[in-house]
Amino acid sequence: MERVIEENKDSYYLALRRAQATLGKDDKGLGEWIIFFLQCLQKQKMALERKLQAELLLVKLPELSIRIVELIKSRGPSSVSDVD
Repeated sequence: MERVIEENKDSYYLALRRAQATLGKDDKGLGEWIIFFLQCLQKQKMALERKLQAELLLVKLPELSIRIVELIKSRGPSSVSDVD
């Protein structure tokens, strides 16, 4: 999240100043801050999704591992003896 805020530093400080200036007077500044924060969360989520997709492309499980994962998905928690 720190990286996303750093990339949007100007918007961050503007939204923060507006929220602080209007605190107790009206909710407009606070609303702008909340919108900014939610947008940062969305950007962070999208960045993490891209990173996860890239990681998944790099990881190639052996066939036996894939079958074990599928077995656990279908049956639920399993022991080593269940996999034999």
